[in-house]
Amino acid sequence: MTWDAYNRRKTVLRELLEVADLRRDGVLPWDARVEQVFETPSELLFDLQMHWFQRLSGEVDRRIDRGDVDPESAAVSAWRQAAAHAPGARAILDAHDDDPLLAKAHAKELSMLAHAAGRAPLHHPAAPRIGARLRAEARAISIEDAPSAGSHGGWFLRLRQALAA
Repeated sequence: MTWDAYNRRKTVLRELLEVADLRRDGVLPWDARVEQVFETPSELLFDLQMHWFQRLSGEVDRRIDRGDVDPESAAVSAWRQAAAHAPGARAILDAHDDDPLLAKAHAKELSMLAHAAGRAPLHHPAAPRIGARLRAEARAISIEDAPSAGSHGGWFLRLRQALAA
């Protein structure tokens, strides 16, 4: 993939995520513009999953760096925060949760969550099951919308969000 193609994909993905955040209907947007840079809906779904995984792992890293006392609560909180900042992506991924094409990516995500919580080594066979329990716990807690750019945090919050994206 060329650098230009990579940048076009990231631009289209960012625009798609803005639409998904407004709609929150779990439908993977697919139109002529998206089709110009992604060959298949599956390819787009993989990029969306990677975007989500990067956001989630960034939230987990922030909590570890802060030294949150309880790793399990930190992992659940990280998932909730990532979901609050990317509700459209989360809705699409939830709608495709049983897609066999994403099974390996889901297992890695859940394993990372279990590992961050201190409940299983990263590549342990039980890690995805433990991560799924943590994800279910996070989903059971009401998720509020992410703070708006003009709210508490201002330009620093916008900068942090841009770096996390």
